[in-house]
Amino acid sequence: MRLPFYLGLLAEACARAGRLGEALANVSNGFAFQSKNEEVWAAADLHRVQGDLLLGNGDEAQAGISYLRSLEVARQYGERAIERRAAGRLASLEARNARSRAHGTL
Repeated sequence: MRLPFYLGLLAEACARAGRLGEALANVSNGFAFQSKNEEVWAAADLHRVQGDLLLGNGDEAQAGISYLRSLEVARQYGERAIERRAAGRLASLEARNARSRAHGTL
């Protein structure tokens, strides 16, 4: 069905339109359909989208957890492109946190 994938895309579109609550709801629905339909291939990217949304909402700790989950699931299923994307997001978040600590803003 690919519904989890499309819900992830819809979540990204909602976030770009400034509708973060709706975006997070679409990700949650994506996870629900992914579990129901056993479409595990979509999980890695859903976690990455969730991380992006949480980061955009200022929740860096939960965003980091989502990026780690994305990375783990992508590695488990051999999704190299999603693995690189998740690793890049995680590295950017860690660099951002390091800069904040260096400037004493955390």
